[in-house]
Amino acid sequence: MLIVLLNLLIAIVGDTYDKVTEKKEASKLREMCEMIADYEVMVNRDKEFRYSKYIIVLRVEKAATNSNLDWEGRINNLKNHI
Repeated sequence: MLIVLLNLLIAIVGDTYDKVTEKKEASKLREMCEMIADYEVMVNRDKEFRYSKYIIVLRVEKAATNSNLDWEGRINNLKNHI
């Protein structure tokens, strides 16, 4: 019984690690976008782009999610398999 509980604990920790790893890149990009947005508030555009011919504008868009590719986790796969 103890071995089963230990295996369950390892599976739960593994699932948590997988979730954090998946969200790491998205969180990093989100933080960079927020830093750029904060910097943009401080910059005087008229002064900075006085001699520029073009200004590049970026907008944040949400990516479409495909429900078939959602992460289910190892425990849920085991439950479905059993």
